[in-house]
Amino acid sequence: LAGATPRPFHVGVLWDRDAAFAVPLLGALRRAGHCIGDNLPYSLRHPARYTLERHGEAWGRHHVGLEVRQDLLLAAGGVPRWARVVGDALAAAGGTL
Repeated sequence: LAGATPRPFHVGVLWDRDAAFAVPLLGALRRAGHCIGDNLPYSLRHPARYTLERHGEAWGRHHVGLEVRQDLLLAAGGVPRWARVVGDALAAAGGTL
C-alpha cells in the first residue's frame, strides 16, 4: 500500500492443517537466507482457506499458498530470481515427503 511500512517478509508461506509440506518449505526458504512469514502476511487457517480446502485437502494433496512481496518481483530480474528461489525451495521441501 502506498505510504505503508514495507513488510519484512520476502515470502509468506500460507497453510492450515497440512504441516507435512509447509514446515519443510518454511525451513528451505529460511536456510536460503530469506525472511519468511509463517501464515504471514495473511493466514489461510480456517475459515479463510477455501482455495486450500478445495484444491488441496479435498484431493488429499500436500498444499500451501505463497505470497511473494510485489516490490521484490518488480525489481530488475525479480521474477526469474524469485522463480528460482521458490522452485529450489519447493524441490527441497518436496524431497522430504
